[in-house]
This record gives sequence, structure tokens and C-alpha cells, in this order.
Amino acid sequence: MQQVRFLFMAAVMLVTSSRVFAQGFQKVSAHIFTRQTEKGYVSAVTGDLYYARNGSLVTNFTSPRDYVMVTNPQGEVRVYDPKKNTVMQFQNSLFSTTTTSFFYFFTGKTTDMGLQHSGYKIANTRFDGDMMITEWKAESPQPKDPVVYVKLVHRKSRPIYMDYQDLNHHILRKVYYYDYIELGGVSFPKTFTEILYQKADSVITKTEYSNFKLNGEAQSSFFNFSVPENAKLLNQ
Repeated sequence: MQQVRFLFMAAVMLVTSSRVFAQGFQKVSAHIFTRQTEKGYVSAVTGDLYYARNGSLVTNFTSPRDYVMVTNPQGEVRVYDPKKNTVMQFQNSLFSTTTTSFFYFFTGKTTDMGLQHSGYKIANTRFDGDMMITEWKAESPQPKDPVVYVKLVHRKSRPIYMDYQDLNHHILRKVYYYDYIELGGVSFPKTFTEILYQKADSVITKTEYSNFKLNGEAQSSFFNFSVPENAKLLNQ
């Protein structure tokens, strides 16, 4: 289950979105490498993602084990093991193809990275050289969500940093965006680094994307992948 948990964490950062298609793209594929460090232990996931105009995301993880993950805008997730012909099913809005950093970049929502939609409002804006720093506060803090404040930093209109803080301004999570490229008219960071702070340690996850292919160049049967009907359903 630890491996599956890591796959799901990686999947949260994989999703592309409709802005690409609004500019004439029908599909996109990319290679992904994610490395996570926790309590001195390093694990890594390698694979390729395939996103089609209908909002379906298929991720073919190839290392350390073979898995195929299918995700959609409704947050429905199916994880298929081709060797065992088994499948696990989940549904959670966290896995929706419209609620990730990729969605915000490709839909032109990088000004607030979805914070307004999530119930935050700007508390302060300041400038430091070529950087614009906006500080956000939850309008109605939720007991189950410890994040009350968020800091978002832009450099030349590109997000480069975010942090998430609790009621006492203790940082719970940091995200860095860098190594930008131009992809179909969209400025996109090829590398994301996340630091998740826990009581005794922190979890560092670095995700790198490469080998982007668009439209006619993106040719793979995975765009039409569906889990076999005879796959055995596993309990969560």
C-alpha cells in the first residue's frame, strides 16, 4: 500500500487541462520522473502520461512497478496492475483533473492558482524587486483543513513559490515551480518541488517532466486505454 500511496501522490501532480485544447491541441503526452524522500528513505516513480481532449488522463507507471492509472475530471481513479490483472477504484475530488497545479497553468489561472475558487481572499500584496508577493487568508476556515494562510510569489507573472500556513502561521507545505518552458504558448514549469512538513520530519517530493508531445506527435494506444472488464476488483 505504501507504493500505491506514493503513486497517488505523484498522480495529484500529473494532470493537464483544457487551456491546451482551447489553443487547438487535441492531446498531449509527457515523460515523468518523481522522487520522494521521507525519513531518510528515497523512492522514485517513472512513467508517461497521456491526456486527451475529453479530460481523461492515463498514466503508465513503468518503474519500480508496472501500473496504469486512469483519472477523469470527476475524480474517479482506477489503478490497474497488468501483471496480476487487478484493479483498485477510488473517487475523491483531490484527484480530479481540474484541481491541480497543471490545471491552473494551462487554463491561465496562475494569477491566484485557484485560491479564490477554494475560498481564499487576498489579505496583502507587496513587491520585492521583480517579485510580486500576495498573501491570502481563508474566508471561512474549516476545522478539518489546517491551512488558513497561503503565500503566493510571482516573478514576471510566473508563479515560482507557494506556502501553506496554519492559524499560527506555521508553514505546513512549500511548493517551488521552476525550469520554465514555452509549451504551445503556455509558460510551464518542467520541475515542481514540494516540501510537506510533519511533526518529526519532512517529506520532499521532486517531479520532473520531459519529452512533451502534442497532437500528431503524441501517438500512443494509451490515449484509448480502458481497464479490462475481467480485471479483478481489489478492496481498498
